[in-house]
Amino acid sequence: MNSSRPVFVPPPKTKSVVLPDGGAVHRGSGGREWQVDQGGHLVRYSKSGLDARFSNHGQLTQAHVVHHGTDMVLTRDVRGHWQAEAVHSDHSRAVILGSNRGFVEHKIAARPGYVVRNYVIEGRPTVRVYRAYAYRNINYFLYVPVVYFQPLFYRWLYSRWSAPVDYDWGWSQDPWFVASRGYFTPDPSYPTPSSWMTDYLIAENLRLAFVPRDKPQNESEPNPEEVGNVMEVPPEVKQAFSEEIGSQLTEMEAESKAAGSFDPKHPPATNEQRPPVLDPKHRLVMVSMNVSVNTSPEETCALSGGDFIARTGDEILEGNKVGISVLASKPGDCPYGSAATIEVSVLQELSNETRSQVHAAAGVLAAKQGASGIPVGPDSTLHGAPEGAAAGDASAESQLQKLQKEAQQAKDEIKEGTNASAEK
Repeated sequence: MNSSRPVFVPPPKTKSVVLPDGGAVHRGSGGREWQVDQGGHLVRYSKSGLDARFSNHGQLTQAHVVHHGTDMVLTRDVRGHWQAEAVHSDHSRAVILGSNRGFVEHKIAARPGYVVRNYVIEGRPTVRVYRAYAYRNINYFLYVPVVYFQPLFYRWLYSRWSAPVDYDWGWSQDPWFVASRGYFTPDPSYPTPSSWMTDYLIAENLRLAFVPRDKPQNESEPNPEEVGNVMEVPPEVKQAFSEEIGSQLTEMEAESKAAGSFDPKHPPATNEQRPPVLDPKHRLVMVSMNVSVNTSPEETCALSGGDFIARTGDEILEGNKVGISVLASKPGDCPYGSAATIEVSVLQELSNETRSQVHAAAGVLAAKQGASGIPVGPDSTLHGAPEGAAAGDASAESQLQKLQKEAQQAKDEIKEGTNASAEK
């Protein structure tokens, strides 16, 4: 136990009840309660409409706030990254996934079983449609593209080029790339489009996950300059991910052929179907956002953009989780080789993001045909997919800003209600 952790001193006029485990609950005015462990350290603070939990180190880790028809949950991972989710009375929700990414989600009234998400990523709005799945009373979502390339272009993307392509990425002085040295080195040449896309997607996720050093650094985050040996992404992991991209491109080719036949009056069945991420054909997943996984019932560790994991189990475990193994990770994240469990819904979201990024990377290659050494491929004309079409929400960014403000207010309120009566 950290000896510098504050011992909580209850406010005056509270009534205390000793718990069987040696801890206590202090009850004050206005329905406020402070629960402490047997050492007197705060583990929970609650009052009407608010419930906050604290870690063994005294850090706020989760807060649940109910206010004016909105149900908001804040969570903090072991590296200090915060996420926020607010569910409103109309069942829409707003989700903040980090400092530069979030979305607002609504059901599509004219298309039962589908939702539209208005993402804001680094200030740029993007509209995505997801098909909802229900399995064992848990909701899952599958990303549905709004456009597809011609089938022949997908076939070119998962085939070999006539000769390897030497490519200059131009990243050498970018801060995110400098910080990633030792973990990620792009290949000098690429025999296939999917191998090019592999390095492109690793780089994109490392860039999005990068936190500039001029920002306050959480004490649990490693200083890149102080980290010793860093294990590079193994070549076999990059090769396996290239093959995973090829598998997804093959599926997209088939989907492209059928995209125009979608009938909104007769959508695909979505009840009691196993989540797509449990398909035995797809096990390797690249992490694209900050997530926490369990290495034991009591212990967690963090993963972030650019890490790689592999699903090791096919069956859903207690707590709606599935087994994974960490195949590559940056300093401070879950160690290489760690066995852990992750919520299936979170794994599905990571798979969705990879699928969306593969589609985006295909668009980048389509635009680069005939330039920078990239060969010219077949017709890359796009055609619409009615299943993935939906109107955007112009208020998404302001809703996320509102959620960010409310989350900070909740944290400030918790700090005021717990720190004022604590002493070293």
